[in-house]
Amino acid sequence: MRYDTTEIAVCTVCICLLANGEYVDGTDAAERAGEGMARIWGDDGKYLSPGSEDLGYGMSSCGGCGETDHGDRHQAFAMIPVKS
Repeated sequence: MRYDTTEIAVCTVCICLLANGEYVDGTDAAERAGEGMARIWGDDGKYLSPGSEDLGYGMSSCGGCGETDHGDRHQAFAMIPVKS
């Protein structure tokens, strides 16, 4: 199977969700991020994968959930299967 791979910059909550399947901070941040990923990526959200680089402070929206708050960004990849 071939994949269309795109590097994206994601927020701290998203990188934790992608890497660990959870983010616990006593707020609803993980729930909001999950809802954002579902809204943006739909079924293709299952093809998001964490990267290994810390991209530093960013002012762009999160490529995973769409959060617009400024903050740390982390490397992730969208590896979407190419349909033949």
